[in-house]
Amino acid sequence: MEFRKLQRLRILQIGYCTLNRADSETFANINYLEYMDLSMCSIEKYKYGFEDMKSLQYLKLGNPTFFNSDVYHMVQDLETSNIEILVMTNLFYKVLKFPNVVFYCLNSTNILELYINYNGLRRVVRDEQFNTFPTTLKILDMSNNMIKEFLFDIPYLIQLVLRNNSLGNFLSVQSYTVSSSLKLRHIDLSQNSIYRLKYSLFNGHDHLESINLSRNFLQELSFDLSKQKDLKVLDLSHNFIRQINQTFISCISKIFVRSNLIINLSNNLLECSCRTYLTMKWMLENINHFLYSETYKCQYDDRRLILLNNFKEIVQQMEKTCSSHLILIVCVSIFVATFCLMIAIGLVYRYRWKLRYIYYMARSKYRQYKPVNSNSTYTYDAFISYADHERDFIINECIPNLEQKWKLKLCIHHRDFLPGEEITVNITNAIHDSRKTICLVTRLFLESYYCMFEFNMARMESIYSRNGENILFLVFYDRILPQELSLVMLELVQNQSYIEYPHDDQGNVVFWEKNRESCYRIVYELLFECFL
Repeated sequence: MEFRKLQRLRILQIGYCTLNRADSETFANINYLEYMDLSMCSIEKYKYGFEDMKSLQYLKLGNPTFFNSDVYHMVQDLETSNIEILVMTNLFYKVLKFPNVVFYCLNSTNILELYINYNGLRRVVRDEQFNTFPTTLKILDMSNNMIKEFLFDIPYLIQLVLRNNSLGNFLSVQSYTVSSSLKLRHIDLSQNSIYRLKYSLFNGHDHLESINLSRNFLQELSFDLSKQKDLKVLDLSHNFIRQINQTFISCISKIFVRSNLIINLSNNLLECSCRTYLTMKWMLENINHFLYSETYKCQYDDRRLILLNNFKEIVQQMEKTCSSHLILIVCVSIFVATFCLMIAIGLVYRYRWKLRYIYYMARSKYRQYKPVNSNSTYTYDAFISYADHERDFIINECIPNLEQKWKLKLCIHHRDFLPGEEITVNITNAIHDSRKTICLVTRLFLESYYCMFEFNMARMESIYSRNGENILFLVFYDRILPQELSLVMLELVQNQSYIEYPHDDQGNVVFWEKNRESCYRIVYELLFECFL
């Protein structure tokens, strides 16, 4: 081609043509060009065609036969140019992985906009050899490819267009950038078969103004927008969104306060039910933020479709329907919860002593300072349960008669309980380690919390650890009427053994003599039935 007479030519646009080779001779004498469009011209081989074009600012290419070597020579020639806009449409026909040398070489230029459209690219990822990105580049458009992976450090990019690719699977678990802080304002991820986005995909995008996620397969909005205070446009049209979760609503509501955000939800089949009533109400309250809201469609549970052209009336109808359902649900829930609570309280109350016994026995097993005795060997012959007011009787009567005279080993709480251990644990251990438990019943005994605790723990020991063996004996030291006793103790008096203590000298002698034979049986039968 001869351009010797066109030395003032600044713009060159060539229609359909075929160049077997583009080299240093092809564009000789027009090295002052600023704008060149060769997108319709088929260049079969390229080498050093633009090396002398120092003034070139705009270049548009399109060639379905370029190989990596051609691309390398072409961008290498542009390193010394004033290139600002580079369009490479239908250029990488036989290249699946984007040649990162393009970014590497353009890093030496003042490139502002780069368009790489309608190619067969599959992967655009950084590598160890060429991982730099042009710091001057503001707009990167790689739409209409077949990209399945995109990952680059793009801290200075303002606009990223990845429309009409296949990034759905990749973006569900990955981000398209490794930069933690970006200047990105516009991102277009439409038509990428996206069904779910990584939750933190937009973290670090503090300056983001528009997000285009239209024409995807989104069913739920599970990505984080809590940092996008400047967001102005969110395009979610042509998806499969049925409802919006409360977390996402909370994020968007905060953005509404700071920015006049516009959301496009057109061509999504929303759900009209009591489950989405709050969402629909929120949309009505912020209807000015929703683009084309009169075209939105909604589906009831019975599959009926309605057009939300009268949004307010539909929400009011939902409120009436759902309020009655809500009252019924709340009432039923309260009734069921109350019923379950009453059953639980009843069971706990009924088995309160069993539960406490199991608790203290388990605690004793793992926390006591001495080994727990087996069922066949006991530390004490009897544990004496009494109110402190009767201590003199224990010291002056029980110990002399049972320990000193009959050589039986008693457990007396003021003498034998382990110091430093909780009293409830001491009581449980004493009962468990004693062959029998004797309760000295007085009115003060019946009023004492710990005395009744000892009585009930001994009763549980008899039932659950001694196979129903009668280990509990009652000695009535006071004359107590039946109506003064609890139902449990009264039943025990009627069905089990008890004895009344006489309060005269002759009766006392008879009391201790009467039990001599029972005390001897302890030695021979290993059973303590002294107060039978």
